Amino acid sequence: MFRREIRTKLPEFNEYTDMDLTTRDRDAEQKQRGKDYADSRRKAKPSTIRCGDSVLMEQAKKDKLSTRYGQNPLTVVNRSDSKITVETDDGKKFVRNPSHLRKFIHPTTTSTDDTERENPPEGLESQPEPDPPPGPVATTTRSSRVVNTPAPPEPPTGQVPTTTRSGRVVNTPAKFKDFVLT
Repeated sequence: MFRREIRTKLPEFNEYTDMDLTTRDRDAEQKQRGKDYADSRRKAKPSTIRCGDSVLMEQAKKDKLSTRYGQNPLTVVNRSDSKITVETDDGKKFVRNPSHLRKFIHPTTTSTDDTERENPPEGLESQPEPDPPPGPVATTTRSSRVVNTPAPPEPPTGQVPTTTRSGRVVNTPAKFKDFVLT
């Protein structure tokens, strides 16, 4: 029974039959197909963390302001499949699954970018933009076409248009043109 030796004092007939290899192969194929499907649905991909990389380790949530990962980067010391050993600067070692680690990318600073912001190139000093000329206004739509729309008409005297937060101009109805609104 399942290739185990049965302890009994009764006489028995031992006949071991090899398992059908086609059944084992088919079972392995089905399991691999199921694994591939689950991995594709979950967008699973292999971890890119290697020995010597700097990583951030997931930390317990203390309050609503705590971050998911710790602030200090750790160094990967050892890696074997789904077991990664990381070490702090103090020498403490932690063993974690790669799902609890995030690769840390060291920020790079360039001094040329900072100096350009402080001192713009000559001839490009900030100048106020001129007022647009009256007439049709060129606007762009989502499909990045330039569409010429006429400028909004000037309201007749006595009517004061109101502009909403969205930028829409709302005119006073014509039935109130005889009234003075304050």
